[in-house]
Amino acid sequence: MQLIPCYEDFSTAWHRIHDYRPNIKLPAFKELNVSGDGTGMRAGNSGRHLEMKYGRKDRSKYVVVVITVDSKKKKKLLAIDAHVEGKGQPSEPQTVVEQGKRLVGEGYKINRLNGDGAHDTNETFEFWGNNGTRCAITIRKGAKIRLTKSKYRKREISKWRKWSYKKWRRKRDY
Repeated sequence: MQLIPCYEDFSTAWHRIHDYRPNIKLPAFKELNVSGDGTGMRAGNSGRHLEMKYGRKDRSKYVVVVITVDSKKKKKLLAIDAHVEGKGQPSEPQTVVEQGKRLVGEGYKINRLNGDGAHDTNETFEFWGNNGTRCAITIRKGAKIRLTKSKYRKREISKWRKWSYKKWRRKRDY
């Protein structure tokens, strides 16, 4: 008499994980310093060489996870978003802007935003600048002041060029 089945049954674990929705408890204090970052991994079984050789470029999937935390007081998790990158899915800076809109809508005052070079977009600077948020976002190497539509990004590019990286990092508390 076998009590344990001889095959691997993962259906119970799959149902528990699939139905789980994390509940993020937002902090009680209303002033936040927000930091957003994303990471990802390729979700595919074949190697990159085979995809390049046989032309299966559209089948490669990339799973992206974007987290937003409060970097001021207790390093609380504010939001998390996971999706498969592709057509119609938001990019990393768009996701952080959406999470920021939700936080502002819930009555939080966001004093500062920290982000890496992926957040260096006109839309990001416009949204956070219009809300009175100081941005500490590293500027990309080839950033042009003339081609930039956002006045907040133009100001940040000129300060980035005027100061060295070390001075910018010290002034922005990055």
